[in-house]
Amino acid sequence: MFCVKILEGAVGMIRVIAVGDFHVPWRAQSVPGRVLSFLAEFAPDLILCTGDLGCREVLDLLWKLAPVVCVRGEVDWLDLPSLERVEVLGVRFLLVHSVRDACLPRKDVDVILFGHTHVPYVRTTVVENKPVLLLNPGSATGAVPGSAPSLTVLSVEREVVEIELYEFLLESSARVLRRCYLKETSW
Repeated sequence: MFCVKILEGAVGMIRVIAVGDFHVPWRAQSVPGRVLSFLAEFAPDLILCTGDLGCREVLDLLWKLAPVVCVRGEVDWLDLPSLERVEVLGVRFLLVHSVRDACLPRKDVDVILFGHTHVPYVRTTVVENKPVLLLNPGSATGAVPGSAPSLTVLSVEREVVEIELYEFLLESSARVLRRCYLKETSW
């Protein structure tokens, strides 16, 4: 059973940002300006966050941009759940901080969104003849020394989910690391 249905009466495309592993202020002083600019320009309808915010201010910042569904990471002291189920236009998401918390295999979801590793990752696995997408947006601040900030854009429609994994290399640019499409009919 999915406890959160998002934008239930919406029609057309829903713009979702998947983001996590900020680690502010321990590993990063703040959210990089280029990431904030991208988020503001993208104007998401929803933000799905895999946790490790580090402080309340990061969550408040995300809420200024769009409604947020967030899970607790190991550095979070906020009162957040460890697991969330979200449905967007019939696409069922499971949010966890670490993929080990997802109790795999799961055929009751379409997308498992997780964080913890700080490494962007997108792969499809098959559970009882049903494709399930495993998605990690990486770290929004580049929390690992030498790594670039990253996040994922999901454009959800009734029949297709377009996934774009972005990495922010320079102060003013972003590049798409990976782009893929999921068709709801394959679920």
